[in-house]
Amino acid sequence: MDAAEILDQLTHAEGLPKEALQAASAQRAELVPVFLREIDSYLALESPDRAKPTPLFFIFRLLGEWREKTAYRPLTRLLRCPGHEVDAILGDAITSTTHRVMAAVFDGDPQPLYEVILDPNAEHFVRSRMCETLAMVVLRGELDRDLVGRFFRDAFMELRPQARSFVWQGWQSAIAMLGLSELRILVKRAFDRGFIDPLQRGRSKRSLPLWQRQEIQEMLPRLMTWPCRDVARSGRRASNVRSPTKKRKLYPFYSLVKN
Repeated sequence: MDAAEILDQLTHAEGLPKEALQAASAQRAELVPVFLREIDSYLALESPDRAKPTPLFFIFRLLGEWREKTAYRPLTRLLRCPGHEVDAILGDAITSTTHRVMAAVFDGDPQPLYEVILDPNAEHFVRSRMCETLAMVVLRGELDRDLVGRFFRDAFMELRPQARSFVWQGWQSAIAMLGLSELRILVKRAFDRGFIDPLQRGRSKRSLPLWQRQEIQEMLPRLMTWPCRDVARSGRRASNVRSPTKKRKLYPFYSLVKN
């Protein structure tokens, strides 16, 4: 199966295109530049022309599986597309896997992630997950904790909107994951100003070391291996968290993102 056939199957598959995925992995070296060009071609289109079917859902997942560092910057540009476009491509993967894919392809420079997080026009669930991506790469020893702590401190004033948005949930979650106790007063202010869902307030009353232990216990198993549960268990967001206009069915992937 050549590259054109693989792209066609990834674009138009009715179910899980197993043969195309296997063929892509077998030809990884040849397919990486093809996939990156596909991302660039999509980004070069005018917004009305982006509504046509694309293979980007599977490309996104495969590049994460492969830990392809050259994909980091194209993917951060993709994640800054308008929310309805990102949702049409990734669907439930926005909250279930974007942070893991981006942690897997992270090339050592946090600036592209900062730009996604601070972009008020980017999808707010994506922005939230990119906060957690920063925490994940710090916990893996790939980024300096103090550097990220300064970013989250400054983000308290720079994040938009200065109002209720899910990006603030990711901001406080990442602070908790990293045990940044010096930012605790800012987290309290964010709750007091209504930036974060008050249902999360119970977490703010715990000590940060406890937050840190709980979050790390939850996240580290996911960092060690990609979740390979069945579709019903792995791909669903809680109904009270996000209700997208269009959902993209998720499929289990195997042998993904292992340390």
